[in-house]
Amino acid sequence: MPMNIEKLAIYVDWGVTIKFSDPIVEKNGITAYAHWPCRSQYTLEGSAKSMSEAVNDIGIVFSNPNLKITRLELNRGSTTTYKQNQNEINLFQEKFVQCLVSMMSSLPHQIHVEYVFLDCIEILPFLKSEKLKMIDLSPMEITDDSLHKIAQLEQIKRLPIIRILPMLDHVPFDIISNTSKFGIFVRNFPESDFTRFVEQNLQEENFKFGQVIIDGNGIGSWITDFLSKHHAVKTDDGSMIATLDGPKFKNTVEFGEIEGQETVVFKRTT
Repeated sequence: MPMNIEKLAIYVDWGVTIKFSDPIVEKNGITAYAHWPCRSQYTLEGSAKSMSEAVNDIGIVFSNPNLKITRLELNRGSTTTYKQNQNEINLFQEKFVQCLVSMMSSLPHQIHVEYVFLDCIEILPFLKSEKLKMIDLSPMEITDDSLHKIAQLEQIKRLPIIRILPMLDHVPFDIISNTSKFGIFVRNFPESDFTRFVEQNLQEENFKFGQVIIDGNGIGSWITDFLSKHHAVKTDDGSMIATLDGPKFKNTVEFGEIEGQETVVFKRTT
């Protein structure tokens, strides 16, 4: 039986909060999620039993091979609401993700999700790659090893849009090369990486938009020299925009600031 969920949000701190929305049905004056006899939001406080109950509830939904989720969120927060210290909360969160991954790995099918917002990468392999439209990753930190693992996933190789929120030490070209739209944050943006971006984006047929936000003074004055050389124009907000012609395509490169951070935007025009 088809089961459509507009939004499924899972928040984990010292406990698990599950929220879901539309489509809903009214039965005997009680609002319940279609085919899922639960409230639209509920919280299970931290314990092995509550963790098991939460994963079991999610598993009931995920076990439907005809499930379709428009937006899936999984966030591990930090809270002062509970008396437990942060180490206990972190341990609970880690165990919850492990249990969730174990449950999803036991399913005979992958999950149909279109838009994904995660602060962990562990569940990515269990999502249908051909259905994904966007992935937004926001872990507290991300290692080079994690970036390498992400790049190898089929879900990433076929992904139209990706946004990576943690500040990265370098540009993850192997992750963003096949995406048509991307947004990343880096600590520095050397001229060699910029040149590679320019050359690569002028050649890739599926490229549409890319945004690189640089921390502090992570970019040199060479970029203004480059843009001036390519007859850049200045906008009212002080940004510089240059148009670059490639063998097949034409892109613009814009250099400016967003909320005080230096930003480079690449955009396909023709």
